[in-house]
Amino acid sequence: MRALKALAIAACAAFAITSAARATDLVDVVPPAPPYVPVEDGFDWNGIYFGKFVFQNFSTFGTGYNGIGKALGFNLELGQYFLVGGEVRAQANFQDFSFDSYSLVAVGRAGFILVDNFLIYAVGGASFTDFGGGSNVVESVFGGGVEVGLSDNLSLRGEVTHRECIGGNVACLVGGYNQAHVGLLWHFN
Repeated sequence: MRALKALAIAACAAFAITSAARATDLVDVVPPAPPYVPVEDGFDWNGIYFGKFVFQNFSTFGTGYNGIGKALGFNLELGQYFLVGGEVRAQANFQDFSFDSYSLVAVGRAGFILVDNFLIYAVGGASFTDFGGGSNVVESVFGGGVEVGLSDNLSLRGEVTHRECIGGNVACLVGGYNQAHVGLLWHFN
């Protein structure tokens, strides 16, 4: 009987040792959570911007002036999807590769931010063109465009506007004309 008791004690001890060894294998080691990285909100349209553009005028009579210009403006995001702003532009107008006149343009902008870096907008305002020698014209300006944020501060714009004569002392095109421009803008935000 002594031998049977010793065998039972040895079996219990062996079971206890192997159960404890197996229990340590059942513990799951949970890796630490990755560090928190804040998500970027995308392109920041708010603030002042400055840029340069090239343009081409066209009408039912064919192409007209082309030129270069500079723009200075501001944007204000209203919530996540809407934007309003204003802009002034100075343009040098060329005809047949010769300087012809300069224009000053002031427009308001209202737009919709489709995704973080893509904006569609409408513009409306006025333009004053001086042909020199006292000849000038005032025009209404309205149209729209798209703008894409290329990096944190740089955007690319394409815009088409229609212009109608509303005053001045130079003969105006009946039905007005259109102007298409492409430009790069630097946002100070």
